Amino acid sequence: MFTKKEIFSIPNILSYFRIVLVPVFIYVYFHAESQQDHLLSAGILILSSLSDLFDGMIARRFDMITELGKLIDPIADKLTQLVVAIALMSLEFRSYMPK
Repeated sequence: MFTKKEIFSIPNILSYFRIVLVPVFIYVYFHAESQQDHLLSAGILILSSLSDLFDGMIARRFDMITELGKLIDPIADKLTQLVVAIALMSLEFRSYMPK
């Protein structure tokens, strides 16, 4: 079982944050009606990338690498990659749809 200290470590909280950003990105991207909305979805991805960068830096620098972090960080990464791939594929498919 994971300890409270492990569950609530800063790097793990940043990984949870990235997981929470996944549905936010999906909602914003698929409901985008303007260029500003698309920029917002890009900003969400940038925020996700920065939190990934910082969670790794903090974990290594302050020796906060945990077993939970080794599990949850790749899950957050793969979820983000999957959602971005789906978003890009949907954009491609939309270009073939009759208007």
